[in-house]
Amino acid sequence: MNNLISTLVIEALDSDMADQAGATATSIANAAATNRLAVQRDGAFAAGNLTNTTANQLIKLSAATTMSDGTVSVMSTSEFKLGDIIASHYSIPSAGTSATYTLNYTNAVKVGGMFFLRLERRDGQGINDSETYSGETLAKLVTAFTDRSEFTEFGNVTLNAASATSLEVVVAAKDVNSDVHISANDGVSFTDVNPSDKKGSLTVAKGLEKSGFITQGAYNQYGFPIVVPETSTAAGQDYGIYTIELRKKVGGRFVFETIKVLIADDEANGQKTAQAINNLLGLTAADSTAPTAVTATSFVTDDGGLTAAGTTYTDDAAVAIFVKATGCEVGTTITITLDSDGSEADHVQSFSVTEASDVYAITGVDSSDYAEGAVITAKAVLTDATGNVSAAASTAGTVTIA
Repeated sequence: MNNLISTLVIEALDSDMADQAGATATSIANAAATNRLAVQRDGAFAAGNLTNTTANQLIKLSAATTMSDGTVSVMSTSEFKLGDIIASHYSIPSAGTSATYTLNYTNAVKVGGMFFLRLERRDGQGINDSETYSGETLAKLVTAFTDRSEFTEFGNVTLNAASATSLEVVVAAKDVNSDVHISANDGVSFTDVNPSDKKGSLTVAKGLEKSGFITQGAYNQYGFPIVVPETSTAAGQDYGIYTIELRKKVGGRFVFETIKVLIADDEANGQKTAQAINNLLGLTAADSTAPTAVTATSFVTDDGGLTAAGTTYTDDAAVAIFVKATGCEVGTTITITLDSDGSEADHVQSFSVTEASDVYAITGVDSSDYAEGAVITAKAVLTDATGNVSAAASTAGTVTIA
């Protein structure tokens, strides 16, 4: 058996497509000009809205890119039939979120008069997948870490000695495998959390593209100097990843092929290229339906949600903020943004939606964080498990800090 990896990089700007039919290229030249996916069925280029999935037709997917020297680079899959598809899935790009750990060293048992912090990659696949740092004080421990962190596997970690006994560890989301296991002296307490990894980042896309180059013989592997093919990815771009796995019988053996279609800037809600693959291959891997927007958000006084806050929030004391959202799709994630008309920074917080109408207690900020007279708006969007994002809440409640 062998496993061919085909990686096709597509730009696919939904806003540039007049309709679903135009989501695919009409020729290889058109694919190079528009950076759209070319799908051939029995040799004919197919429009992105066709749904005829005759089982014995031969299908080939291609991507064409005009390189810097004016030549056109074409990457294509082998021809396959719909019955050769054994699996498929689709991942919308995600920016990822950081995780903040707060370690309390108040009751720490020092070893040799030292505070310790140990970081370990959870996947264990790094070159140096664990590091231990120490210091007589937390400030010295932070200095020891800062002096060498850029040369280790933990360049996505930031330390801050918030006080003599409190250490903040911020782990930023990386492309993949950004989870870090943290341990410290006996007696140190903290809650173990994990960052949300980025999906479809440029680094991931380039890695997949390189794998495709290798398996399709695009490197001059037996000559020197080795020439690395020019990338078709765009700087600063994230990619939706449509994966199709094939198993074909060739002669007396099975041949496997993995197809990765990297869709740049799928614009979250249209996803016309992903829908074209669904249509033309009879698949359902790409969920392109965004959740319906939240019906309304409003401020309430407690988690019961029965009393509207009105202008009752005060800046004289730390009054907790509660936001009531109605008309939410259960199973999604709601992201609430508190936006004030003053100089205060926006506060963004996400929650899992378990009820269509619910009250969300905002943490990390309260009424005392806003100036008197500030008008605060609560806006909400929903994100489903696939990554589709709803429009912003159709109605936004406001409250005035008085």
